[in-house]
Amino acid sequence: MKKILFVVLAIFIYGAFLVALTPARFALSLLPLPENIKLGAVSGTVWSGKATSVQMDSFALEALTWQVMPSKLFGQTLAANIWFGNRGSDIVGKGKIGATTEIFSISDLTLKTNISYLTSLAPLPMGMSASGNLSIDAIHFAYSQPWCDTLEAKVIAKDAIVGNEMGQVPIKLASIDLHCEQGSLVATAESATNSLGIDAIATLSSHYELAVNGTIMPPGDAPKLFVQLLEYGIEADEEGRYPIEFREQLN
Repeated sequence: MKKILFVVLAIFIYGAFLVALTPARFALSLLPLPENIKLGAVSGTVWSGKATSVQMDSFALEALTWQVMPSKLFGQTLAANIWFGNRGSDIVGKGKIGATTEIFSISDLTLKTNISYLTSLAPLPMGMSASGNLSIDAIHFAYSQPWCDTLEAKVIAKDAIVGNEMGQVPIKLASIDLHCEQGSLVATAESATNSLGIDAIATLSSHYELAVNGTIMPPGDAPKLFVQLLEYGIEADEEGRYPIEFREQLN
């Protein structure tokens, strides 16, 4: 019996190494990728490889590198460390991805990009523009339609500028915490971590309903145009806070 188990284990290990050492280019040629996903030159193996670029519609990652974590395979999880981007790339980052038969997840993700690049992919409404540095730190994310099952992440914008035909509003710092709540994507901003004095919660439900509630109490050094816009459209309470309440069905 022990000999049979040993032979089965040896065959399993041998098969695993054959798969792991398969050239990545050959393995990907066997996979029917969606038409909107395009890969650049691929090198290396399934176990450890590189792709010069990965593009989905207008979104692209450059210099993608992966390294499979073999220890996770015994837990029936396909997991890998990934790195993407270089000094001249629009997006630079690293993290860990994992997949089982039931769920796709991301952990320990750090990502840096420019806000103007993101707005080129998804233009802002009403002729608005934005620029500045943006970083995302995701401790854990597990996907579930349409948004997520679990999420713990932070988005930080520094030295940003948001503007329209009326002028530009500089934002020294804006920090937003992201999490999931019963299938809804929730973003929380606190006045202690942003330079505009915003305390608000934005919720995007699984039914594509966007709701924003909170207040804005501009600090003494808040941009003049920002304060003027608030005074023009919103009436402050006795403590000088401007209420925010917004709700819209996105589809």
